[in-house]
Amino acid sequence: MPILDSESKWDRLAKGYYQKCLDEEELEKTGVIAIKEIVNRVGGWPVLEGEKWKEWNYTWEEQLALVMNKSGLNAVILELAVTHDPSNSSNSVIEIDQPKWGVGSRWPYLMGPNDPMLKNYTHLMTVTAKALGAEPKLAEREMYEAMELELKLVNFSADDMVRRDPDRGNNRFQLWQLKSQFPLVSLPSPL
Repeated sequence: MPILDSESKWDRLAKGYYQKCLDEEELEKTGVIAIKEIVNRVGGWPVLEGEKWKEWNYTWEEQLALVMNKSGLNAVILELAVTHDPSNSSNSVIEIDQPKWGVGSRWPYLMGPNDPMLKNYTHLMTVTAKALGAEPKLAEREMYEAMELELKLVNFSADDMVRRDPDRGNNRFQLWQLKSQFPLVSLPSPL
């Protein structure tokens, strides 16, 4: 389906996008390049860089802010979002919550690392790391450790039934109160 100069701009764009979608090799290459660019912007990924990876020299909160600002991800170790106040929509609040789990639900994690869904999840992470250039054995070990960390976070998190209780999870703090209540957590200004 050739793209003609006589066609409207929108038709030419649609045909161009369609042709790009048909070139699977180019799509895969472009996707890998785009993901690697994002990973580099947030300080690299040890599984891809191996011994060359340099540990960042700032706090986990600052790293979280960097990841959020450079990648658009807002639920890495915890979910952090600026949203409307449910009790007064003219106000905004910073909402801090547990993250969205990699397999979508909390229950597979509760079955332990041998749960079939967790095994598939770990395999998918490993395949993804390898596709991005990670050394296979390192990818397997690192992705298993990542799944184990996520498992620990899930065990620390609230049960889905408890979270449905509307009176339970809305603990309101001013930022200064948050700092005094949770002194080991410091929200950096880039957030």
